[in-house]
Amino acid sequence: MHQPIFKKLFIIIALFILKGNDFFVLAQTCPATSFYNLEEALANKDCALNLSYRYQETEILSEKIGALVLLENLDLKQNALRVLPSSLENLKSLNTLILNDNNLTRLNISFSNFKVLKSLQLSNNHLIETPPSFKSLKNLEFLDLSWNDFASIGDELTEVSSLKVLDVTHNHLLSLPYNIAQLKDLEILNLDYNRLASLPLGFTKLKNLSSINLSHNNLQAIPKDIGSMHNLKVLSLSNNNLTSLPKSIAKLNNLDMLLLSGNQISKLPKSFNRLKNLKTLVLSGNPLNSKQIEKLK
Repeated sequence: MHQPIFKKLFIIIALFILKGNDFFVLAQTCPATSFYNLEEALANKDCALNLSYRYQETEILSEKIGALVLLENLDLKQNALRVLPSSLENLKSLNTLILNDNNLTRLNISFSNFKVLKSLQLSNNHLIETPPSFKSLKNLEFLDLSWNDFASIGDELTEVSSLKVLDVTHNHLLSLPYNIAQLKDLEILNLDYNRLASLPLGFTKLKNLSSINLSHNNLQAIPKDIGSMHNLKVLSLSNNNLTSLPKSIAKLNNLDMLLLSGNQISKLPKSFNRLKNLKTLVLSGNPLNSKQIEKLK
């Protein structure tokens, strides 16, 4: 991924001080609002809105970072962080926090102050759980937990009802929380390369989902009422243990892509041909006879 390119901006921070009936303007010129060096950002802390501090191989991040209280975007990708500085909790204006590719085994800070955080990226660490304070992330829309060591998803995550994209790819999930339907705004759900054998009863109540990736799990069946998920456009179920599909799948009128390779499906439901908007269908690696394949052409 290319390092983001920030243009140099010159902005004026005006402080208006009322004294009697007169206004006095104190102006400070900012050399930039985006920085790639912590010390430079600290030297311009009243201007620093973006800090990209990736690829530094830093094991310990200075507590001084907590002085950057105006920071909106913080990128700490590909360092060697094992813990996070407690002063990170001071950064209440953060919209984006990127912590991908570190050595984090736990999230040792509280997320209660991050009221405006929209994107949190934690891919490729060694995390096994999310902290209870995650439930305070009321504006979070994008959460990447891929390539970690999660065996389950905590209830605190199901309280982040603002989530639109959740990626838990390449973990060790054995099950999903029973109340996952609380994530009512969820649009994209990536759960491929886990160990899921079944889906919870309330799964199909996620009505806003447009894309579901459940490939490379141990699923033996999908919900009978999956046809009620009318917004689905992409459904990936490759490399599971499916032997059949529910009849209701034909009700997915907006389905554009259906990936079913590497299963044990020997027969397709008669209603399958009703998927008129289907553009991509992959059935390779299933024990389907040639007659059934011909009917689909």
